[in-house]
Amino acid sequence: MKLFKNFRFFPLLVLCFLIEYVIIPVRMYVFTQADENEYDYTEKYSNQKQVKVTNNLGRAAVYGEFVYLGGYFGFVSDFNGIANGAAGYINIDSDREVESKQVEPTDTFTIGSALYFLAGGAGAAGTFVDSAAGSAIAVGTITGEQGAGGAQTAVQFRPYLQKVDNSGLDARLSALEVNAASAQKTIFVPLAAITQEDGTPLAKLASTASGFSQIGNKELVISLPINATIEALGFSVPVPQDLDNSANVTVHVLAGKDANLDALTLDCEVYPCAAGDVQNADIQDTAAQTIVAAGTELIFTCGADGVLAAPGTLSVILTLGGTNDGDAVYIYGAWVEYTSKVMTS
Repeated sequence: MKLFKNFRFFPLLVLCFLIEYVIIPVRMYVFTQADENEYDYTEKYSNQKQVKVTNNLGRAAVYGEFVYLGGYFGFVSDFNGIANGAAGYINIDSDREVESKQVEPTDTFTIGSALYFLAGGAGAAGTFVDSAAGSAIAVGTITGEQGAGGAQTAVQFRPYLQKVDNSGLDARLSALEVNAASAQKTIFVPLAAITQEDGTPLAKLASTASGFSQIGNKELVISLPINATIEALGFSVPVPQDLDNSANVTVHVLAGKDANLDALTLDCEVYPCAAGDVQNADIQDTAAQTIVAAGTELIFTCGADGVLAAPGTLSVILTLGGTNDGDAVYIYGAWVEYTSKVMTS
């Protein structure tokens, strides 16, 4: 009778236990609703490392078979395989080590060497091989092998990382390489760096002595006044290390006239200088350019046959042509353009 009294509360204790540790947690798990986000974002797959390909082998590809399809290398991850002509998934995960007996037994697999895969066809599955012979592609680094050289039974390897959705990527990269290799660049020439032909600095415009002036409280220019006594200007720039001396170099001058009363031109001479190669002749090929009142970009071309590689300098002489007895000439700015080359060191 005493024993019965000790156990008469047992069913109550079991019920309390079930409520505390089973019913309440389950209810919370099942019925707690997550808040919706504004754009209904849902993560469908996490750490997805499979791509969808079409089987064009001419036969069904079975689960676990390594294939090279649609530009991707991996093993068939669909449990039912991929029927010929059908689409299915292959695993291209590179963050792993895998082993396969899908090998060419007569080859020799060396740990640390590259592993290659020769794609199969309608008659047989592809095989792992030890070289890039034929149409074999590099797919990973060998980390282990079974059997012996010339009698291999399996190979273990770490797959290489693969590009995903690389449509047109190679073409775009090639275009970028071409642009980088042939990019047009500029050597800027500050207006204050332009001097008289012999290097004497220019001063502020004074009477007929060419010099710096401001037009209508706006543009700062070098002014060659009517009946100018200084008609030849010059500047020197260093040759950049990335200058491609197999391409032309051009000198650009933005120049204009005041009243458009005189027929005036601007001529340009360019003298290259390099280490061990000085006192060269003028390499500028363009005839004197006509100056117009509105202001235009005058372009003078130096043929590649005279351009010297860096290190070096280019000395530029600008000479006013014609009789400026009724017109002032304004030099707004100057710069040099060149083609750059890809630097290897």
